[in-house]
Amino acid sequence: MDTRYTKRLVGTVVALMLSGCATEVAVPKHVSLQHGTNATFQIRHYTNTIPYQDINAKKVTMPRAGEQNAFGVKVTPELQSAYENYLDGDGYKALEALDKAIHQTNDPLTLWQISFLKAKTYLLLGLESDAELEVKRCSQYEQKAFGHTLNSTALQGEIYLMEGDFKQARNNFNAILLAIGGWELPTSYSMPPSNVAELVSMTTAQIRAYTGMAASYVMQDRYKEALIWAQEAEARFNAVFYVANHPLYGMFLPTHLDSYYGRAINMAMLASAILGGSQDYKQAEHYYEEAFKFFDSIGYKKGKIITLALKAQTLVALQRYDDANSVAKEAIALASERKLYDFIWRIEALRGKIFLRQGKTSEAEHSLRAAVKVVDLVSGELQTDLSKRRFGVGKEDIVYELMKIDMAKNDLEQLFVDVENGRARAFVDMMRQRALAQDTDPLLAKIKKIDKQIKRLTIEASVQNSQTNMQQQTALHSKRARLVAQLKKRNAQLASVVATLHYSLEDIQSHMSDDTTMLYFLPVKKDEKISALLITNNSVKLHTFPLTQAKLSQIMDAYLTQIGALTNSLSVQTRSFQKRTKPTAKTASTQNSPLATLHKTLSIESITTKKVLVVGSGATSYIPWGTYDGKRELSLIPNGAWVVSGAKPSHYQGVVIVGNPDYGGELEQLSGTVKEVQALAKLYGTKPLLFRNATIENLRAQTKNGVKVLHLATHGVFYSDKPLESAIFLSHDRKLYTLTAKELFRSPIKAKLVVLSACETGMGKNVAGDDLLGLPRSFFLGGTQAIVSSLWPIDDEGTKEFMVEFHKWAKQGEYQKGLLLAKEHLRSKGYPASVYGAFVLYGGVSE
Repeated sequence: MDTRYTKRLVGTVVALMLSGCATEVAVPKHVSLQHGTNATFQIRHYTNTIPYQDINAKKVTMPRAGEQNAFGVKVTPELQSAYENYLDGDGYKALEALDKAIHQTNDPLTLWQISFLKAKTYLLLGLESDAELEVKRCSQYEQKAFGHTLNSTALQGEIYLMEGDFKQARNNFNAILLAIGGWELPTSYSMPPSNVAELVSMTTAQIRAYTGMAASYVMQDRYKEALIWAQEAEARFNAVFYVANHPLYGMFLPTHLDSYYGRAINMAMLASAILGGSQDYKQAEHYYEEAFKFFDSIGYKKGKIITLALKAQTLVALQRYDDANSVAKEAIALASERKLYDFIWRIEALRGKIFLRQGKTSEAEHSLRAAVKVVDLVSGELQTDLSKRRFGVGKEDIVYELMKIDMAKNDLEQLFVDVENGRARAFVDMMRQRALAQDTDPLLAKIKKIDKQIKRLTIEASVQNSQTNMQQQTALHSKRARLVAQLKKRNAQLASVVATLHYSLEDIQSHMSDDTTMLYFLPVKKDEKISALLITNNSVKLHTFPLTQAKLSQIMDAYLTQIGALTNSLSVQTRSFQKRTKPTAKTASTQNSPLATLHKTLSIESITTKKVLVVGSGATSYIPWGTYDGKRELSLIPNGAWVVSGAKPSHYQGVVIVGNPDYGGELEQLSGTVKEVQALAKLYGTKPLLFRNATIENLRAQTKNGVKVLHLATHGVFYSDKPLESAIFLSHDRKLYTLTAKELFRSPIKAKLVVLSACETGMGKNVAGDDLLGLPRSFFLGGTQAIVSSLWPIDDEGTKEFMVEFHKWAKQGEYQKGLLLAKEHLRSKGYPASVYGAFVLYGGVSE
């Protein structure tokens, strides 16, 4: 460009800026995000011939107090502090600053920026659940500021990526790109734009969507698809840098630090896509080095580790195992130096995967157990495992691979320990991630305080290596272990929320009686045959059943469809009030046909003991054991450790019977339950809480000191995607009250036996490690010893018959026997298995 022309143009632009002259650059108006649409965004290839734009010679920093950021937000000292601490990796200091900043403004644009950074900070700390909640607030602010929620939607998509939900992530990114359409950021301007914030907002969301698409395919080793998206993202990043580096346009459209981070991430994805797709090692290495360079330019210390881990994952996909191992070792060395534990275990697990592919079993086991040690360190303290498949591995993979190694060695004792500890760690992660631990217990409060200190030190260690830091962490870990040990003695179930409690097979067996067998199902893939350990107090055997997890699910779906119980679990499932007539032999035979297949292929005839404790895994968690013939007293427990750490008999007294609450017209009244609760109240010699008296306030008042029996005859709901939102329904101020599994954990209702005479209350959700979340688990954590609940919508008259018979024995503390005899009672009266088989018993060691 001619120098004289440039000088004249600069002068013109400066004059225009000083005079306030500006023009509005066209952006898509009335942007509408349509999630779930069948329309697919057709990639628009970026054709502008812009030369490659490198790092700006001027050091890029977060804006300082008094300046404006790229969105036109005036930066306060608090916001500056948040920016700096976010960049340095101290998420907790960043959150403190953001909490102060958000109370200093009512401006929607500023509130959106604060909320957006807050959500990203939660992601930095591994707190995906908190990030999701913040994104909801963020989207409200963005709607007010811009009239759309493009960036919030992109951020939610990135959370889905970390959760391993690639389909939902792509749905979010697709919705953004469809909404923006063919619009692109202009790369030439006649005068300064008046809507800079809109331009930056639109461009940021667009490029996040392209990069997110690329990442979603890289994470699934779908490199050819990833390459297309990563190339298009890089072209648009280059255009942004061109405008920002331009001597004129850069005066009003500067590059912000997030652009460097985003471009570095995309370059790492682009490099992996090239390496995995075309295997052009030279070009891939160029982009890996560029990613390092862009990360280093902003001082992002995790950048090189992320890039190396992605490279190692791609080399594994290419079966270049020695090269992958070399790169992984380099990444581990960096992560160890900076005490980035979450990276250490993931990459060590990736090495285990590499060794297994090479047939090096002993080396694989060594790496996997090294990963487990670090996982034990972070479980319940640092981060969580919603980001299930980062770098191609997750905690489930560690447990699964160790399980296969144990089985090959026929080491059943170690097999039990590996699977059991995996379940315990998963439960810790899920509870901690949802911040459910309560502060009412002083020991728990102290542990949480130490956790916060450990997290701070860990983040600080990622910035600078400090011997003092490590000594402080070691001291805190020791102190924490002592507090957990104290809490374990007092309340083992509560202690399991803040620590992974390890038990050997011998520990479990020593607490089992001679007449009990534990049927301990192992985690298997959908297309693998179901396996289980048969454990008694003096033996352990491995048994494989002749059906797969997928086949079991098909059988159950067929049966539930046949009895009309296969419904959308995201909607409220209500009790049925149609009195059923006794079925004919033909009807019973038809109804039992899928069950006949189930009973034949999942036979437990080899178990000869009177009592059976079942630990489920995946689909086996929902087997309707009540439909089986036989005289066994059977109950379900969440894990093997239950026989050691489960709730023990208490001295609770009294009985509370609740039925047909006043739902304020929001749900159908359950008039049929009145007979049920009246019959039970007569049996126990008490007065039931009915209709307007069936309030949450009355329930808590009557169970304040703990009761021996709590019977709830009401509506119930199970949410498969949000198990802790599963609930039973009561009354409050003549309106519907939703008592969720989450609330029950935070504020337990004290009852030794809980009977949930409602629909689908026994269902839960299997998460990483097979821990079952839902209403039963929350009651357990509140100190409940036994729970009776249902697996599907239930018959009203049959339920009354079942409950009255069950309580005759439950009154004497004979829960397993009561469930068995109640089943036999209904069967003798001609009820089909679909009625009596719905009920299951959790826990329930008789007095």
